[in-house]
Amino acid sequence: MEFTSYIACGPGCVVGPNLEYSVYKNWIELKADYKQLPGGWATLMPSLTRLFQGLLCLGVHQIGVQYFPIDFAFTAEFASYKTFLYRQFYVTMACRVHLYKFYGVWCFLDASLIACGLSFAGKSEDGSYLWDKLPCVKIWDVESACGPIPAMKGWNHQTHVWLNRYVQDRFTNPGERPDLMVTVKTMLVSAFWHGYYPCYYVM
Repeated sequence: MEFTSYIACGPGCVVGPNLEYSVYKNWIELKADYKQLPGGWATLMPSLTRLFQGLLCLGVHQIGVQYFPIDFAFTAEFASYKTFLYRQFYVTMACRVHLYKFYGVWCFLDASLIACGLSFAGKSEDGSYLWDKLPCVKIWDVESACGPIPAMKGWNHQTHVWLNRYVQDRFTNPGERPDLMVTVKTMLVSAFWHGYYPCYYVM
C-alpha cells in the first residue's frame, strides 16, 4: 500500500521532482527530518511566497512572448529582419522568455510540496524552518550561471540529482572524476528520458 501510494504521488509521477521512496516513507511516518515538521499554518506563508513567484514567472512569460514570439524566429521573414546582431538578441530574448513558463510551473509544484510538508528540510542555525529539501528549480542559479554545469544543476534540480546519483556515478570508477564519455552517456540517458526530438541528442 505504501509503495502504491508512492508511485501515485504527484511529485514523483507527474512533472517531477524525483522523490526517493525513503524520503516519502519518512514523510508519511514523520521520521528523520520530518520529526520536526511544524504543524498548523507554518507552511502557509512559504508556500504562498513560492506560488507568487510562479505567478510572477508566468506573468513575465505572457508579457515577454508578446514582444519576442519564438515562432517568428522560424519564418523566412526573420532571415532578413533588421540586423544580424538584433536577430541574435531577439533569439536570446525569445528563448529566455520561454524559460519562464517552466519556472512558473515548477514554482507551483514547489509551493505544493511546501504546503504538504514534503519540502521540509529541518531548521537553520537561527531556528527558522527550511523548505528546500526538494527544489524543482533554482531560478537564481540558472539565471546567474556562468557556464553550462551550474545552469544544469539549477534547472530541473532533482532530475539532475537523480542523473548524477543513478547514472553518472555508476559509469564513473570509484575515486575518479567523470570523463567526457561518462558525461555523454549521462546526457544520452537524459535525452532518451525526455523523448525523441532530435535537438535533445544534438544538445
